[in-house]
Amino acid sequence: MSNLDQKIRDGLKNTLSRIDWTMRDLSEATDIPYRTLQNYLSGKTKMPASTLIAICDLLRIDLKFILEGEFDVAHWPLYDALWATFGDFLLDLKQKDDLIGLENMELHNKKREHADAYSKLIKRYYQDYRYRNFEMLRHSRSCSSRERTRRSWSSS
Repeated sequence: MSNLDQKIRDGLKNTLSRIDWTMRDLSEATDIPYRTLQNYLSGKTKMPASTLIAICDLLRIDLKFILEGEFDVAHWPLYDALWATFGDFLLDLKQKDDLIGLENMELHNKKREHADAYSKLIKRYYQDYRYRNFEMLRHSRSCSSRERTRRSWSSS
């Protein structure tokens, strides 16, 4: 199997570890047989893309997180979107008084600086938001595991 397959397997194992899930937990949540998951994660069987997508959807993560271990918002597309949408408005968000008398190129550069700063800020807030959601998923799963354990003890 390829290096990419290995990175995906390692990334999935790491992701499960970060949210305190076992393969059994993932198996129950996805209805993928435990042994099948075991074969996927050991490399004995290649995981179909549809299975990987289903796991990513369930965990509310993207493939980039599995491969790199970080949530990411692409900086430049975000910057370009901010620039295209809010170009002149970006200056209004900062003090305009110090910009009076600037040449057009300086004004243009100021807008770019602000677009860059806001895209970095939004990226940071987005990453924080995603990590909070990731932690909530981890917490909700541990709560449901404790509930299952309580139910199994009470039925004995």
